[in-house]
This record gives sequence, structure tokens and C-alpha cells, in this order.
Amino acid sequence: GRRWPYHVVLILAAYTAALAVGAVALVVWFSSDDGDTDGTSQANAAVGPAPTDAPVRNRPGWRLVWHDEFGGTPCPYPARWSFEHGFVRNHELQSYQPSNALCDRGLLDIRARREETPRPNPNYSPDGDEWRTSRRSAQYTSASLISKRAFTYGRFEMRGRIDTRSGSWPAFWTLGTRKEWPQGGEVDILEYYRGTVLANVCKPRRTDCGWSSATQPLAKLGGRKWGSKFHIW
Repeated sequence: GRRWPYHVVLILAAYTAALAVGAVALVVWFSSDDGDTDGTSQANAAVGPAPTDAPVRNRPGWRLVWHDEFGGTPCPYPARWSFEHGFVRNHELQSYQPSNALCDRGLLDIRARREETPRPNPNYSPDGDEWRTSRRSAQYTSASLISKRAFTYGRFEMRGRIDTRSGSWPAFWTLGTRKEWPQGGEVDILEYYRGTVLANVCKPRRTDCGWSSATQPLAKLGGRKWGSKFHIW
């Protein structure tokens, strides 16, 4: 059948917030010893939910095929991740730059900052009115990482702690690689904004997405106390 490789994308769109990531992994369900031989991960049995929220290495029937626990040097590891630069999407105020992603004691810390001195827009052009290039500088900066490897099937996981203060927009999602958005599809494993935790699926249409979402109010999950802890998505 048709195979749809996906990139895993980590992005934080925020004003004054941080996303701390302890680990990112892909596990796939195998009923035999089939391997990842063509650059994409394929399962020969239906992928179902993991039985528990135990660490991925301790789940019977699942095999860990790719992971990053953000240790060692350099970090983030350039062979695994690329960065977005400048203004990218949604007319957001922040400009992306690699220096806002730091590794510390096994954590990837993605920070959004309000800069005392506005940062020059690396893609600035005085010609035209395209919003990504017409802004001379950015008062806010953040970081966006994109995995360099694509996968077809599996269970993507992130162990992370999100900042739930007003203005933050941490997210962890996948995008199709064979077609441009929205035809390539999108699965938002985690999004948070305006006091709500979301998971979304894009059903591609000609020029946009038909969205299906599951939401949980932060207050129902435990409020700021819940946001101060690490969780698995």
C-alpha cells in the first residue's frame, strides 16, 4: 500500500516560556524480526496503543528503533536535527534561531525569549510585503528543531515538561514529507495554548486542513502543578 514517511518536529512558539525535553523516541510493533532496511520504519502487524506508560525499552512487543536523550557533544546532534530560521508560520512574533535550543544534563531546553535588543531578521528583504521577509527584526526569539530522519509507522514519544504560562505555545508534531502542507498531512502529538492541552489530526483538503482534535483543560489536569512535571506524549 501507499507509505507516508513522516518527520518529527519539535517547535515552541511562545513569548516567555520554555520546553524541557528529556527524551524523544520512536518505537514500532513487530511480530517478527523485520528491520528498518530502507530508511523508513515499517511494521508487519497493526500498530496499537502501548500497554502502559512504562519507558519504551520496557514494553513487550515494541522495539526501539530511533531515540535521542540529548547527551554528549555536540547537542543537539547535527546528524539528527536541523533548525528552522527566522519567521516561519502563523504570523507569529518570534524568530527562530538555533541558539535558543540548549542541552543541559540530559535535557533539551527550548527557550523563548524577549530580547532586550531586537535581533535582525536573517531573511529580511526591503522588496515586497511578504510578512516573513518584510520584518527587519524580531523582539522575540525561539527555536524549532526538525528531525533529519523520516519514518512510516510507529509510536512517537516525547518525555517533556511544558511551560503553561500565558503566551506559550509548545508543540510536538509530525509532517508528511512527500507532499507540501496541507496535502502531506499533519499529526499534532502535543500542543498547548490558552490553558488547553491538545492533540490534533489534519485531514488534508485542497488548500487547508479539516481538523479533528482532542482537548483537555489545564485546570482539569491539575493546573500549574501538572505543568511543573514531566509527562510522556
